[in-house]
Amino acid sequence: MNARESEFYPLLGDAVEAVTLTIPKAVELVQALQSQGLPYMRLVNCLRFEDHEVVVVDVEPEVPQHPVHDVRSVERIAIVYAQVDTDHQTILALRRDFPLVPHLHFGDEGMPRSLCLYQTAYADLKPTWTAAALLRQLQHWLTQTARGELHAADQALEQAFYAPRERLVLPSAFFAPDASAVLEPIIVRFASKVLGQITLVASPVSAVSATEGQQAQLASFVYTAQPQVHGLIHEQPRTLAALQDYLAETDAGFTHALRQHLFALKGAPSFDSGLKLLIIIRLPKRRTATGAVEAMEVWGFASSSTLAEIGTDLGIWEVYENNLAQLFPIDSAKTGQESTLILLNPVCALTRKLAAAYNGLRPTETRFVAIGAGSLGSQVVNNLVRAGQGNWVWLDEDQYLPHNAARHYLPGNLVGHGKAQAMVSLLKGSH
Repeated sequence: MNARESEFYPLLGDAVEAVTLTIPKAVELVQALQSQGLPYMRLVNCLRFEDHEVVVVDVEPEVPQHPVHDVRSVERIAIVYAQVDTDHQTILALRRDFPLVPHLHFGDEGMPRSLCLYQTAYADLKPTWTAAALLRQLQHWLTQTARGELHAADQALEQAFYAPRERLVLPSAFFAPDASAVLEPIIVRFASKVLGQITLVASPVSAVSATEGQQAQLASFVYTAQPQVHGLIHEQPRTLAALQDYLAETDAGFTHALRQHLFALKGAPSFDSGLKLLIIIRLPKRRTATGAVEAMEVWGFASSSTLAEIGTDLGIWEVYENNLAQLFPIDSAKTGQESTLILLNPVCALTRKLAAAYNGLRPTETRFVAIGAGSLGSQVVNNLVRAGQGNWVWLDEDQYLPHNAARHYLPGNLVGHGKAQAMVSLLKGSH
């Protein structure tokens, strides 16, 4: 290996001729490179390992005389294609000293930097994907990174993790930028599992009935971390210990706070050691180390273990004769290494402001009186409320009867109720 080759990370796989590639997108990429329509890119070689094919290219970005980041005039890049075309191609910068810059995927130490070329989900990009567009985007990424312009000053901050399919609906207060905000306790319940996608819904205790409260299947723990600077997209933490490791760069208090929370739960009369745990992490984000907090990033983590098992894994108690025996002192060596977590993508519950935004409007709080809650009035006011428009008072003494269900907004299970009262009850939670 010559001196230049030693600058690059080695790749897994066997070298193959370009004409033997079988993955369609890899074939298309090679054809685009060989067409000579992309003069600043050169095919280096191709490899195959397991069910993947790799195309290695040299790319020439436009690098200024004094680059902000150490991007070279020629960068060697490996583009990895999987046989199953369900996700973005993996883009690896093979130079060993490629800089740590924004818009990289988190990677293990001693491995090539993985470039994040797109903010768009692959499912949305796939219908219009072309090899030429990928290569141009790669060259653009390197050029803008060299200039320090890839992440624009007005662009949203980089998120900590990739959003998973599993969702968690949270009250809007959890997304408030004030790190010291006092958050009302929540009730968490399993809502649905559709096509393998789980959705959990968290509601403020004051907004749920006693019956709904009994449906809770997870205890909750909310933790607001210390502010952190946005940067790499990290691999999602899969255990409590890994979550603490992720937070440790700016905040070492998570594990201690969780232990104290579990002690408090155990002391409550309603404690159920068989419940799973939902952890909600609020991450105040800064653009720079000295900048102000610009956003509150929120993530949810559902445990696979019960509260009893988590407390044992955190060294605060042991199970003895079907009881939880508290340890004095705690076993500090246990930090949740065995407590696995499932990452959830938090979604903000609908608010007046969001309802208006989704309808392309500004929210209003003008007071209106709706005279009549019949077939027409119910539909009109329903649409206005769901668009974040107005505060409404209803005037209607009529009763909702079976024949009204043919055209009325109210569902059939409210037959027998007063129309006005039923509409108020039904729309109260719309924003």
